[in-house]
Amino acid sequence: MNVLYIAPFASAQYLEKHGETEGFGLAGSIKIEMIATNLLRLGHRVLILSSFISSRSKFAFAQEVWETIPSAPGKIQVCYPAHVRLRPFGGALNCVLAPRVLGRVLRRFEADCAIIYNSYVFEARCAGSLSRKFGTPFLMEIEDLPLTRRRGILNIKPRLDELCWRRTIRLASGFTAINAAVAKKLPVDAPHFLLPGIIDKRLIALSENRSAPFGRTEKILGYFGGLSAEKGADVLGELVALLPDGWKMVVTGSGPLAPELHRLSEKTPNKIRFFGKVAAEFVYALMCDCDCLLIPNEKSTDSGSGIFPFKALEFIVSGAHIIAPSLAAIGGIDCGFLQRWKTLKIDELVSLINGSQSAYLMESEIRAKTIEQVVENYSESAVRLKLGDMLQKIYEKRGAR
Repeated sequence: MNVLYIAPFASAQYLEKHGETEGFGLAGSIKIEMIATNLLRLGHRVLILSSFISSRSKFAFAQEVWETIPSAPGKIQVCYPAHVRLRPFGGALNCVLAPRVLGRVLRRFEADCAIIYNSYVFEARCAGSLSRKFGTPFLMEIEDLPLTRRRGILNIKPRLDELCWRRTIRLASGFTAINAAVAKKLPVDAPHFLLPGIIDKRLIALSENRSAPFGRTEKILGYFGGLSAEKGADVLGELVALLPDGWKMVVTGSGPLAPELHRLSEKTPNKIRFFGKVAAEFVYALMCDCDCLLIPNEKSTDSGSGIFPFKALEFIVSGAHIIAPSLAAIGGIDCGFLQRWKTLKIDELVSLINGSQSAYLMESEIRAKTIEQVVENYSESAVRLKLGDMLQKIYEKRGAR
């Protein structure tokens, strides 16, 4: 089956050659590539049509680029359409031209079905054309709700995305949902399954052989994810100076706050080590060396019901203790053992870090059961089966009409 995946994707190689490497978090792209790779393992051909705009600061015109990402047991193709390399102008023009861009791509890649990432305007306009003009069924991958994150009162894009959301969910043949709260907003008769994350088999192997947390004199607090204030990572810089004695922080990731954390790492290497963007296996090794992992509070317009951090399931499987704000439920997975950061003030966070060893020792049985549930439901092999089954059903449904 030929699967067209329409999403704001950018590979690290593309950013280095054609964009800007600083200021962009790639968590979404990592998940997109993992899904595409597992589609390959099911025997499908995959093309990603990217809506990514490659610059925050440089006005220029980017030519269309076709890229091949080596990924066993095959290759993922990516099309980056020609675009104006500056947000938000490039994105707005892309949205206007979306049906035309889609038509050109479909002349080179005849899609049997598609996956649409969220209801962003570009993705939604492509979804409308796929459904109405080409009769191509699509699975809608919902990572967050359009108005969940605080984007600023002058930013109209989330409101446009919200309008697209209402139309696109009526056209979709099936869904994946980031959490249970999002799933409740889907049409009641729509087939769907929860997809808060995908657990790499390399992380599972490392976690099974890790040393128990808090077994050393030095304790390590880890953060691995998007480095932006929107993601809540602005707390990291303040926390470095307030870490309790005997604690050290390790951080990986990319985003606008990366330069500040790099400077802090050079200035106070005894308190923080910053690695920037690194290979996935290195991140997994660091996770499994940490005693405690931090999930900051993402800036949202509600209690976070539309958000479930991409790294949360990986953090759980790592076996480390976890400090987190309130997280949306993911259905049947008991996250009650996570140490809750309730007031979201820095002094409370420091207090939780001080008490983390005691809290960890109290929750060993629940933690072990939850890790088992997460691996059972969200390992690569488990997700691959669910995803393959869903795509096959929506493809066969089209043939039956």
